[in-house]
Amino acid sequence: MFSLKRLAYIIIITMIFSGLFFLFNLDPDFLKSQSINEADRYVPSDKVSATLTSVADNGFLVIGDTQTDAERQIKTNVIKALTLIKSEITIVNQVTETDLTGNVILVFVVSDVSQVGNLESIANYITDGGRAVFAAGIPFETDLRYLDPVWGILERGGFKTVTDITFKQGFFPYDETTIIKGYSTYSMTLRLYEACEIILEGENETPLVWAHQYNMGRVAMINGTFLESKLSIGILIASINSVREQSLYPILATKTVFLDAIPPLFDGNDEHSFEYYGRSAESFVRDKLWGVLLQKAILLDLKLTSSFMAIDKQPFDSQNANQQSFSYINREIIRNKGEITLSGNHVDLSNLTASRIAQTRSFFLKFFPKYNIHSYYPLYGKIDQNQIDLINSIYPSIDIIRMLYDSDRSTQSSGDYEVINDKVIFPTTTYGYKAEGLQYFTYISVLTAYGAISHSFDINSLFTVPSSESNWNTLNKTFDILTERYFSKTNWLDAMTISPATEKVKEMNALEFKTSTEFDKMSVACTDMTVGQKFMFYSTKAIQSAQGATFKRINSRYYLIEALNASFVLLF
Repeated sequence: MFSLKRLAYIIIITMIFSGLFFLFNLDPDFLKSQSINEADRYVPSDKVSATLTSVADNGFLVIGDTQTDAERQIKTNVIKALTLIKSEITIVNQVTETDLTGNVILVFVVSDVSQVGNLESIANYITDGGRAVFAAGIPFETDLRYLDPVWGILERGGFKTVTDITFKQGFFPYDETTIIKGYSTYSMTLRLYEACEIILEGENETPLVWAHQYNMGRVAMINGTFLESKLSIGILIASINSVREQSLYPILATKTVFLDAIPPLFDGNDEHSFEYYGRSAESFVRDKLWGVLLQKAILLDLKLTSSFMAIDKQPFDSQNANQQSFSYINREIIRNKGEITLSGNHVDLSNLTASRIAQTRSFFLKFFPKYNIHSYYPLYGKIDQNQIDLINSIYPSIDIIRMLYDSDRSTQSSGDYEVINDKVIFPTTTYGYKAEGLQYFTYISVLTAYGAISHSFDINSLFTVPSSESNWNTLNKTFDILTERYFSKTNWLDAMTISPATEKVKEMNALEFKTSTEFDKMSVACTDMTVGQKFMFYSTKAIQSAQGATFKRINSRYYLIEALNASFVLLF
């Protein structure tokens, strides 16, 4: 127990500090920061190049005269995936005897292979050591069974919709995981030869994706409608890896975490906030939520990218904005090596003007006069090029446009990791507070394809979703599960804010490379490579050593490679 005298001293000191804090908060200079965006200090590294001195590995032959929208989408996503991993691609409607020479890897984008080539010739090619990926699944026609032994099919059942997905151990850079309602695919129930290796499995042990060694050759079958969506590109790349047995491709090797619409600028969401949390949205975010988010970021060694949502169809009233919280949280973001960006609500936003955008910039510069914003995110709705140009006219430093990785495109903007003219599109690949369902499926697929995590926590949704089941009182538990699943198991990725992560997109976009694989080694030569470029390496043999690169084991078959020279060798 404190003595009364000591307790009085404590109360007096507390009151003094509270009074000082109150006075300082009335002083605009107390709210102002002279910080700059660390991205402004970035200096691009010189590119290095080398020439491969041995025979290069063959590329891919994409085969299929697509007739349906589904087949056309599969073909699009196959080409997208092969372009991503920097492969040489030849596209044909029909495969001929001339094509079936050498060691080119066949990728069929139609299910009825008999329509695009001679089945006997294809089977012989694989028998003699050829490799193939059947990306469009098994044909519906029950009499088309000539390739069943090649595919490893022992018995066929019927087709059914499968939603529960198990990512099998070793075929992805992630632990074996079963996801309930992960992805809806229309697949055939069947029984395989014991020699088949299951890559992806559905409920009741339904084989969905597998690899099969057939005599001297090897094939992978994607049993279902996975590749009708680009969310499954990582499934295709895992299938290609299993066919190649040693496979190398460049990745971003980044994890970016976004806190969107933080802090709440205005009090429009207070009704729900008082209902859920017994306090205003500003108070809840500043005094409770922010501490939890910051603690989690420090614990998991994450770097936070925040966005303040200041563009929408409403007038911008800076006098009624929550200025103290805005200054405090954004200064905390900077202090903890984070980055501030801008976001907006583009739903029904048809009358955006330069003066409306300028009001937000004036407000921001009041607190951060030296800080350049580099990224804009249409958090809700769809943005068009005119709006991008208008925003850029007021914020000329913006050179990154964030979008969703996948959407219906009619109500929400979406895009891939790509460089378009002087802008980089940087997608939000996953979002929300629950690691489950399609979001969790997408997380593992994107992790496999890009070696990247780009996850958004929409703070505004904690007050605007009209459900007691969708607020922090329940989501705080699923939030802990998500951060454990997404971030604690990926310490091989570099935590970055959006600007340095975007530089990795530029570097990977410029890169070209070739490989030459022998029995016990892979030689690699890169063109226009930035030293330190990361690669994903899949191998059924363990790496023994590396020359001109370093390696880090992710699991039994996946490695992270860091290139120190434009040419390097992996020995296994």
